[in-house]
Amino acid sequence: MRPGMLEVKVPVRWERIATAILMACVAIVLTTALTRSRTNVGSYFSYFDLAMAENLLHGLPAASVSMNLPMQSVVTGLIFNHGPFWLQQWAPELLWVGTLVLVFTLGCLLRSLLCGGLAALLMALAVPFSGFYFMSVYAFLVLLAANVMVWAAGQEQAERASASWRYAALGLALGLTLLQRSPLFLFPFLLAGYLWALRCRQGTPAPIKEIFLLCALPFVLLLPWMRLNWLSSGEWVLFEHGRARFNIITGAMGYVSTLEGCLVDIGPSARDNVLFWAVTQGLRHPLVYLRAFALRLWTVLSLHPWLMALAVFSGWLFRRSPRHQQVVLLAAYYVSIHCLMPVKPSYFDALWPVVAALAASSLTALLRPASDLGKRTC
Repeated sequence: MRPGMLEVKVPVRWERIATAILMACVAIVLTTALTRSRTNVGSYFSYFDLAMAENLLHGLPAASVSMNLPMQSVVTGLIFNHGPFWLQQWAPELLWVGTLVLVFTLGCLLRSLLCGGLAALLMALAVPFSGFYFMSVYAFLVLLAANVMVWAAGQEQAERASASWRYAALGLALGLTLLQRSPLFLFPFLLAGYLWALRCRQGTPAPIKEIFLLCALPFVLLLPWMRLNWLSSGEWVLFEHGRARFNIITGAMGYVSTLEGCLVDIGPSARDNVLFWAVTQGLRHPLVYLRAFALRLWTVLSLHPWLMALAVFSGWLFRRSPRHQQVVLLAAYYVSIHCLMPVKPSYFDALWPVVAALAASSLTALLRPASDLGKRTC
């Protein structure tokens, strides 16, 4: 925050008491949400993921093995086919609790203990328990990457120096998200551009080696996946093979929400390049595409308007903080890349925990603990 803005100095003990109260509220929300029946464990994961897991783990041929990235199938198979009974029973809850812990630590890294507790409470209220599905695991991985990113930024700010291993850790964390879903594939390059501009503004040499690690390591993790697809189909498949085809087509045609079903009668033929066709459509009808993009953006903002408003306010309050800037950059990129194509609410389940941490930092912006926790990482 700017020095001239109004701040309230809060004793450390009161901040800790408030954090404890917030975490007690989180525990109450958790207890209410997790009182589910455990007689039907299979209702909390996908049997398709189990089938694909066995194909991947045992090297069995399957025509649809490249439709989804491998992380979800492999983790689901290891837990629900090969894991102990207690883990099968409690895996969905452990995943959700782990996600709440990462939201708490992200709030701590951004601002303070109080910010972490408030972020966890906001996330528990905004994001319902959803089992061990695709977006639940993806939300955990995106939060993990956000924590590593903010921690690395805080350490670099404190030490006034770059460390290659921190950028390597960030690259690997972003690579884990690419093994689950592909939307963040451009984010390492966007973040590298931001870091380059930040160094130029500070008048210090650009971290060439660190930026190379940040951009290259996410795709190094995909090399075994690419080799598997080459051996099974004879094609170089970087991410999901054909999964986004109909979304790209309907996006270029100006649809706002996703259409379910097999849309074989619209768009180009299966042999044509769908990306080239979509770009051509957008250039032919730019107003149609821009209107659809604006409506998709409005749809996203209307899902949790108060959280989004507080997150935007946080970006303005802490616009001089590299940690906040990078999290805002991640959230803005996530929304923008999804709004290029038709959307549905579940696409943004991985966004709300990050937005909750930003919103909590703006709510605690006027409180400055006596220990000055807001100016260092937890």
